[in-house]
Amino acid sequence: MSDRIDRHLALCHSLGLPDLAARHAVEEAQVVAYERDGFIVFDGFLSEVELAAWAPALRDEGMALLREEGMETTFGGAFHQRLNLRLASPVFEAYCLCPRIGGVGASLARAGAMRIYHEQVLFKPPGANPSFWHQDMYFWPLETDRSLGTWMPLSDATVEMGALRYAKGSHRLGDLGQHSIDADSERFFDGVIASNGLEAVQLPIVRGGDLCVHNGWMVHGAVASPPRPMSLARPALKWTATSPAMPANPASCSRCSPSRARTRAKARPTIQASSTTPGCRKWP
Repeated sequence: MSDRIDRHLALCHSLGLPDLAARHAVEEAQVVAYERDGFIVFDGFLSEVELAAWAPALRDEGMALLREEGMETTFGGAFHQRLNLRLASPVFEAYCLCPRIGGVGASLARAGAMRIYHEQVLFKPPGANPSFWHQDMYFWPLETDRSLGTWMPLSDATVEMGALRYAKGSHRLGDLGQHSIDADSERFFDGVIASNGLEAVQLPIVRGGDLCVHNGWMVHGAVASPPRPMSLARPALKWTATSPAMPANPASCSRCSPSRARTRAKARPTIQASSTTPGCRKWP
């Protein structure tokens, strides 16, 4: 753990960015609410000073790396996406190794440590299609109910600018089958929400620097974007607790679909086998 903190501090110092080593307190009531609802929002996770420094650094670095891949949109034009930037960018490596985010994930998962499965940066282009209802774990070759994703806008995200929506409590239904992110998944999960009497919760606004966290099985998405300038980046980290069992060989996971295989190939995750694999990065 200490080597990760040291690496984070060293990177922040060399980049001239404020470190994010100070932990964010997570109360037991917040953990219980997260376990019940499947999501939680931490307002003001970054201070104004921290956001003013990190937002342009992450935005500019993310956009530069996206341009290297040709600025293609993914999932039917829902957003621009680039995965595993921490392997190519000291700025994203510093962000991904910050103890503050890792500590929140470990608290919510009731785990002693977390591992990064992958991270990504998302830009919502003008006139983008919706991010249709989906479950993140559909794409991950992991056997666990304690994975989670963190999502942080670098500028205020209204409904029209891609603020998240959640099917409250849907994570308790677990694996709901082979559904990617498309119009078919929207129709399917609309049916799941209706038949199970779930509440669809639309976040009205997520301020820049707020942190959204949701369980890997949470059904979630975002509405379409209006024809206006591109919204700022949203770094998203995907974590899993180290304690639950994972497949010894993710490539042979019984739930893996072609879409999962493509995502796995793009992500090149640090996790390659079970929680005892030497060299797997842990956090915190």
